Amino acid sequence: MKKLLGIIVLGLLLSGNAYAEIVNRFCLIGTNHLKNAKLDPKEYVRFAGKVIKFKINLDENLIYDVSEYAELSVISGINQGSLKIIKNGSIINFKNEFDVKGDKNKNIKYSYNNKIYLKRKMFSVQDSFGFLNSQVSQLGFSLKKFNFKIPCRSYEYTEDEKISAGFPTFKSRKKKMICGKGSSEKCFVVPKKEAKDNKNKEAKDNKNDIVNLENYAAINNNVDTLLYLYKAKLFKNNVNNYVFLKNRNYLKFERGQQLTFKDIKELSEKHFFGLPLHNSSDRDRLKKLKKEYLSKKKAIKDVG
Repeated sequence: MKKLLGIIVLGLLLSGNAYAEIVNRFCLIGTNHLKNAKLDPKEYVRFAGKVIKFKINLDENLIYDVSEYAELSVISGINQGSLKIIKNGSIINFKNEFDVKGDKNKNIKYSYNNKIYLKRKMFSVQDSFGFLNSQVSQLGFSLKKFNFKIPCRSYEYTEDEKISAGFPTFKSRKKKMICGKGSSEKCFVVPKKEAKDNKNKEAKDNKNDIVNLENYAAINNNVDTLLYLYKAKLFKNNVNNYVFLKNRNYLKFERGQQLTFKDIKELSEKHFFGLPLHNSSDRDRLKKLKKEYLSKKKAIKDVG
């Protein structure tokens, strides 16, 4: 009996961490957040549209940065391993210091005093929204300070959300101006009703678009985003378009199946560009898209 009791106690001790309260937070960096923090606009391309991913162990009081991109540590304040946190209600506090390579490979010391506002809901912290407040100070000769305020939530962001966050936002102007063709001096104010009609027409024309191509043109530093764009291009960026498979099975698809963008949007790069399409023009287009994609992907990796 004592032996059995000992085994049960040991089992409970070993399994204790299995039930630790783990909180995930996904913080999407927008161009406006970088602008408000007064970051150099040249740095926007490094961060805009990317997601800082935190894993927080509330039982062991530890926080991890599990982001896909290492450069995000400059904002998150966690450059390796984990950091101890201090809990204050629904607020997580943590501090850190580390060196970052600056211009001419000079080391610049960064100091962080950060907070994550979990904003607990009634039932569970797992379902809540909040934001990251990253207060960054450069120590030494630079003495620059940045104050990032980035919204966070408990689940991942879609590719379209990442694109929208990375696209620069502008305040609307009181008067909408259109210049006459061939002359930059002859301009007139578009009447409010006409401007509204134009906007409604544009929205109607774009309702079948898979992605906003202007937004995607503004973000070109993410391989996942690039692949999503080229999947849309196969269907000429129209959600109603489709292609057919050859007369053989492929992955989960049946021979001769009609495929839409929704069917293939989760495919890996290898499986997407390996689609055995029935129509020769579709095959040629996919081959051309693959060539363009690989070229742009290489350029992204060379820059990164």
